Amino acid sequence: MRTKRASLIEGFNLFDYKLFGINETEANCMDPQHKLLLECTYKALENAGMPKEDLSGSKTGVFIGLMNRDFEAIMNNSANKISHYNGTGTAMSIAANRISFTFNFTGPSLAIDTACSSSLVALHYASQAIKQGDCEMAVCGGVSCIIEPRVNVALSKAKMISPDGMCKPFSKKANGYGRGEGCGILLLKPLAKALKDNDQIWGVLVHSAINQDGRSVTPITRPSQTQQEELLKWIYHRYVDPSQIQYMEAHGTGTPAGDPTEAGSISHIVGQSRTSNPDPLIIGSVKGNVGHTESAAGAAGLIKVLLMMHHGKIVPSLHYTEEDSSINAKALNLRIPTSVENWEKRGEMGRMAGVNSFGFGGTNAHAVVRQYKQLARLNCAQKPLEIFVLSAASQKSIQMMIKDTSHQINQSDDTAFHSLAYTSACRRSHASYRYRKAFVVSSLNHLQQQLKSATVTDVARIKTSPKIVFVFCGNGVAYRGMCKLLIHTEPVFRTQIEEIEKILQLHTPINLIDLIENDYDDFTKPEIAQPLLFAVQVAMVSLLGFWGIQANLMIGHSVGEVAAAHCAGTLSLHDAVKVIYYRSVLQSTVTGGRMLAVSNLPVSNVSDRLVPYSGRL
Repeated sequence: MRTKRASLIEGFNLFDYKLFGINETEANCMDPQHKLLLECTYKALENAGMPKEDLSGSKTGVFIGLMNRDFEAIMNNSANKISHYNGTGTAMSIAANRISFTFNFTGPSLAIDTACSSSLVALHYASQAIKQGDCEMAVCGGVSCIIEPRVNVALSKAKMISPDGMCKPFSKKANGYGRGEGCGILLLKPLAKALKDNDQIWGVLVHSAINQDGRSVTPITRPSQTQQEELLKWIYHRYVDPSQIQYMEAHGTGTPAGDPTEAGSISHIVGQSRTSNPDPLIIGSVKGNVGHTESAAGAAGLIKVLLMMHHGKIVPSLHYTEEDSSINAKALNLRIPTSVENWEKRGEMGRMAGVNSFGFGGTNAHAVVRQYKQLARLNCAQKPLEIFVLSAASQKSIQMMIKDTSHQINQSDDTAFHSLAYTSACRRSHASYRYRKAFVVSSLNHLQQQLKSATVTDVARIKTSPKIVFVFCGNGVAYRGMCKLLIHTEPVFRTQIEEIEKILQLHTPINLIDLIENDYDDFTKPEIAQPLLFAVQVAMVSLLGFWGIQANLMIGHSVGEVAAAHCAGTLSLHDAVKVIYYRSVLQSTVTGGRMLAVSNLPVSNVSDRLVPYSGRL
């Protein structure tokens, strides 16, 4: 074996199996790659602010790249330890299927092996599945773990891995690649839906494509410049102007054959075709930093690009100097940075980059991503006090969360207090966790003090999940200046009132905002009082939803029935406004009448008393 070194992850095979509803015996029979995928998917959903209970049953697809089967080989060599969990614990298909099962996703669920391009190929298929309606959202990425030495021996005999265990992209010192472990998960969602759901958007997938070397070169493991160029042509001659690309994340494994071939294809199709941007195209490879993570490599490269876009910095490729370059960068109109640089925004599209990922069997993948400039989020008014909440499946876990939250606040310089409180309440999973802790705080410093002084006895264990009922009342509760403060302090509330007002004005010129702001108080007119009450009720539910408060049941009385029907999803907003308009107009034409309220009487008694009035009531 040429090397005894590799880029390994810390905490290998540590797994909180209880969090995922898995027993210890089954967990011991699971491929560590499967465990990493579950944990990283959970963390990706947390980062996105998507509570798992909100996604349960959704048409979410799972597309996972993986190639290494070390754990399966070990289990197959231990016949005396085989259990009924071995089949699912080692099957490649289960790597994706277990994510679908754990989170109750019902979209396509595929494990993909195209070797080192697996995770970017997974991204491509996830994108295609969303576009053709197979799923509404997708979890995609890849994983790679190094558990036993036989693959290393084979790669050593093929002279594919470096004796020092390090990748040195585009360097004359490159002598093979250094293997690395890793797991990368990305969430893919239509842009319009992400904006509607107020998600954090790291970037936009502009286009992706895959192809194959076929028999354009021999042996099968040799990279084909011809087919790499064909792949890039498909994108950059049809869909993307090469001049808009400011950075290219190369496959860049650090092999004498692979790096010059890739640099040539990038140069011919992108670097030398940037007619409106004469600057050399900047290229780099994350493999110099974390090693070649094989089936997770495409995800690693893409995540690196998204992080650079977010921070506005281009990081250097390690182990590279201009003096030791394996390519003539100047002639190719390419440049490899050796220090951290600012990533300047150019053009209407902002920061844009390409990502390469190639499999050693000839399957090539490329993706183009751009930065998305998100508008300022719609936030509630900044209150003097906020509620910060934590929940977990066990007392030990919530203690760890308290410590971790305190550590994260210490490490971050840009944590927004009010956003943090909102995220803790509205964008985290709480429903299935029984151990909970709430902090009422006025600032980050105050929260930090509370976290440090929190004790085990402060944590409450919820025995049953509380059920919330919204009751929508009828006439007779409106008052002068009703919800006036909310109109001025809660953008979500005001926006909902304005939306209802716009629909209502298709039927009547009533201005709901003016009525509230000008302290309207003549609630004897149904054609005004009822639309106003409806609007306030619907806006209140929107605001409560924004705060993370959802009803399990809705009850409506009289006018409130219409708002309840809409908020329960039975009536669209347009239909509900139309119903409340015609209801109020018709009621305004009625003269006189009486109402009788009956309580604490059996229905049978009431029915008996109504018999003499049959046909008249």
